[in-house]
Amino acid sequence: MRDKALAKYFLIILLIATLVACFLLFRPFLKEIIIAAVLVSVFYTPYLRLSKLLRGRRKLSALIMCVLLLAIIILPITNLIVFFGKNSASAYSETVKFINTSSQGFKENIVDRFAFINPESDGVKNFILNI
Repeated sequence: MRDKALAKYFLIILLIATLVACFLLFRPFLKEIIIAAVLVSVFYTPYLRLSKLLRGRRKLSALIMCVLLLAIIILPITNLIVFFGKNSASAYSETVKFINTSSQGFKENIVDRFAFINPESDGVKNFILNI
């Protein structure tokens, strides 16, 4: 009787340890897994329709769906990320230049709107530097 209870608790502890180990193993890939699950759920119905249109040729329809997914979703998003990455440094420098060369009234207006924040405090300076 005692051995059965001990074996039961050991199995539960072993199962929990396995689940924790699997979570730690897959934690770096969770975003990608979630994105893949969303894409699969969105594109599964068109895949089935395409498979039916191609008279049951599932491998061909899977290849066509992968190419369409690459052309419609992945390449445009990659291009946007690269575009924003290249232009972010110039946008930052243009913003700093605009703020530095703008009229004093503009700066005073911003300071008046955020008067409740002490811009000389270390927390605000660190926050701005991090941004």
